[in-house]
Amino acid sequence: MKNLLAIMFTVLIAIASIAGITVTCNDSTFVFDRGDFPSLRVVTRFEGPQPSSDRNGSDYIEYEAIPLISVLEYVGGMREGDLLKIEADDGYSKLFPFGAIYGRTALGNPYIGYREEKPYFIFVPDDGEVSNEDMLASLGEEYSHFYDGLPSSKGLMVKSVSTIRIETSRTVSPLIMETAAFPGPSPDWTVEIKGSGKKEISSINFEADEADGGHYVEISLERKGETNTYRAIPLWLVVAAAREDEQKRFSQYRELWEGGFDITLTSVDGYSVTFNTLDVPIEAIFIADEENGEKIAPAIVGEISGKLWVKGLASIELDTERYSYEDPRLSVSLVLKAGGLEREFTIADLEAKSYYVENYGQYITSSGGKHGGLYGGVELVKLVGELVELKPTSTIRTVASDGYETTYSAGEIESADGIWIVAFKLDGDYLPEDPGYFRTIKVGPNMPAIESRRSAKMVEIIEVIDLE
Repeated sequence: MKNLLAIMFTVLIAIASIAGITVTCNDSTFVFDRGDFPSLRVVTRFEGPQPSSDRNGSDYIEYEAIPLISVLEYVGGMREGDLLKIEADDGYSKLFPFGAIYGRTALGNPYIGYREEKPYFIFVPDDGEVSNEDMLASLGEEYSHFYDGLPSSKGLMVKSVSTIRIETSRTVSPLIMETAAFPGPSPDWTVEIKGSGKKEISSINFEADEADGGHYVEISLERKGETNTYRAIPLWLVVAAAREDEQKRFSQYRELWEGGFDITLTSVDGYSVTFNTLDVPIEAIFIADEENGEKIAPAIVGEISGKLWVKGLASIELDTERYSYEDPRLSVSLVLKAGGLEREFTIADLEAKSYYVENYGQYITSSGGKHGGLYGGVELVKLVGELVELKPTSTIRTVASDGYETTYSAGEIESADGIWIVAFKLDGDYLPEDPGYFRTIKVGPNMPAIESRRSAKMVEIIEVIDLE
């Protein structure tokens, strides 16, 4: 019997681990699966209570960690005034203010770290140690942890995390919700979206977006000599909803829209019209639910052809065969020169390399401004290794699109306090054309900081010189 109970207990633990972590903010809920996010190795330790002058630190522990901020964005993220509650499966919980999660305090970056398959909430500061002094300076007494009246940063770590909850007075609800998933009262109207699957938007979604001050805007339009004012949401958001991937940024949807595909609009009375997105600017077309201060059935409005003004909108259908998108930035190339050899790599080529990494980095301007985040790119030393072996006497020179050059010694590139990469992604999105598709940056779990002049931007050519 004891063996059976032990087996059952082990199975229950395994099931709890597989089930994932629930991330929630008001009615917006997301079940976090660690496999959906890039992870990195971090090392940190916490300090216990100090009854004497002796330090009471735990051992340094390594975790496979996922940046918490990336997870929170799936429910809209936090804003000033919000609190974050981390709950364990045994009921233990800790509460953190917005600044502790987004403010880059002395506590460092927050992560969900995995150790022996259990999820932990942890902080990783620059020096790898979460001291009691760091905790009090960052959280104050209100949110710090105390044990027998003594400060103890160990209490900030939450083991076996089950729920991550953003506590806010805001109304936070995603614009698009799954079919038949509307909470509370029945919606006054719904519009079916047919794309890779079927979804709906409703009057409830519009009201939630209006309350949150999101994409719900007021526009004035002249038609047939008469000007009317509408409250509306851009149609491109509905296009986003029809995608299986709903996390793209507006810039990517613009490129998709301008690539051209068909959208069919159908009203409740059976009227139907099809247009191609090449013929309608992305900013010109909206779904409105209010005209001159009065609520109306959903209607398509905008600086568009009169035949596209569809009243009593019932459905929106996308031509899914043509509705495909590959970011044009994937074809942008970088030239590597060394030892009389030359090779060209596209972003798509580089992202497929085994030495592609994602980690934190930042650069500091001459005025003291800090810029950084989660960079994605390839290790510079290993990229150079595609052509030649980097020698102690080697120098790497980068050439920007404007001709500006930056040089690095082999010793600088191989420094132990971080990894130099050629970055082309920041916080999950490809770098834009301005200020350049490629940037050199030093990254690591402790977010190493470099001077902005050492972070070369707009890089087009990387050349290895002085090989003798």
